[in-house]
Amino acid sequence: MSRYIVKIEDKYFEWSTCVDAPVTPAMDINELKEYIKDEYGRSGLMELPERLERVNKQGTSSHLGETVEDVILHNMAGKNGEKLTKEEILEQYAKQGQ
Repeated sequence: MSRYIVKIEDKYFEWSTCVDAPVTPAMDINELKEYIKDEYGRSGLMELPERLERVNKQGTSSHLGETVEDVILHNMAGKNGEKLTKEEILEQYAKQGQ
């Protein structure tokens, strides 16, 4: 199972390639760092700068060079697994974090 960090506008998500959707609410950079620390511990924090470098370059932390558009192309992020646009993903998952 692969999990990427995906950035849409100024929000970050952890994205699961298994479910083709975010598995976290939308987070700002500080929330992302706290999430990584809680979820993956010290090793996650050590890997984070390299992952964020890829995110800043291509929009995702994918080692395959995938962009946000590539990752969300066949997403199932909506209710009942429907495909959402980038804007809809941002809106729906920002609400989850409130």
